Amino acid sequence: MDEHVNTLEEMVGFDKVVARHCLDLVCIHAPDKSIVHCSRSVRSLLGYDPSEFSGRELLDFFHEQFRSEMDEGLLARMLYREGAAIRIMLRRKDGAPIWLSMKWVNEARRTLLPEGFSVSVCTDVTESVLLTEDLMKAWSKEKEIHDLRQKLLTMASHEFKTPLAVLQTQLDILRAWEKEDTSERHLHLFGKMQKQVDHLDAMIKDIVALGRATQQKNPFHPIPLEWTALVASEIDKAQEGHPHRMITLEEHGGAQLLQADELMARYVVSNLLSNALKYSKAPTEVRCILEYGQDALSMRVEDEGIGIPQEEQTRIFEPFYRAANALNIEGTGAALSVIREFVNMHRGEMKVDSTEDKGSCFHIYWPYERS
Repeated sequence: MDEHVNTLEEMVGFDKVVARHCLDLVCIHAPDKSIVHCSRSVRSLLGYDPSEFSGRELLDFFHEQFRSEMDEGLLARMLYREGAAIRIMLRRKDGAPIWLSMKWVNEARRTLLPEGFSVSVCTDVTESVLLTEDLMKAWSKEKEIHDLRQKLLTMASHEFKTPLAVLQTQLDILRAWEKEDTSERHLHLFGKMQKQVDHLDAMIKDIVALGRATQQKNPFHPIPLEWTALVASEIDKAQEGHPHRMITLEEHGGAQLLQADELMARYVVSNLLSNALKYSKAPTEVRCILEYGQDALSMRVEDEGIGIPQEEQTRIFEPFYRAANALNIEGTGAALSVIREFVNMHRGEMKVDSTEDKGSCFHIYWPYERS
């Protein structure tokens, strides 16, 4: 076999092939596909000495990730098929992955090599592959934004029209009763109108907040905040709107100041309380538990409401997503997305623990200082 290789290396034709691919990895394969010779470029491309390739197959140098994702039998058939040209991921000597475009040089096999021998040429295409991946990620992000816009349009066309239509109907009735002395009925209708106005106002605020959060356009001004006092004031506001509901506040550990943007902090707390009240009913209570640890605050908002189906819990932080058991309850599904974005901006974490028909607990871990 060595005699065949020596003869080949002395042939002008083979020198031309190597010269034409001097930056590529050029290998001569025996009939059993083992490598009997490879170009010196293997050092710069893969970090191996040519002698380390001798007697081995290209399959031996496949990256582990590539092996795990491919059917090795099919890959071997494609790799050694006549006229094949495929992309493969090899493992450099330092362990790093490298993408190569591998093809067989048919003219060399027919004119330069003994029977059964073949020549392969591998070109480094790692940069091209990574660029393609980056483009795909960018396309995926663009598609995500497009889908978000579509959801917004769909929701706006349905959710916004409903309360506005109700308002228009009530106004029409009021006009019909304008000359009658029906103050009690007027008050009743005005109350229903106010409820729809509030619903529409909340939807608009959620959408504006979500848009600013996802585009990172929110002014961010963290200041030292007394968190317990902030939570207590938001509980008072929530209690005013739900006088027949009980909201309790527990504090454990020594209270400390938190570095946080006050507007974002109030949005987080008020919306968690609002959701807890919305998705539970009297006489159950809503609990807010603050635990001041060494480096961070742990805040839990718990209710005994409808809960979230297990299979939907991974999706509730998606913009405008609403669980199946919450579709009859007013809301946009935007608030949780905004809350999580605000928590992330403070280097915090947020998770949910919920059981359908038993209740939910939203848990926020908020560092004292944004590192």
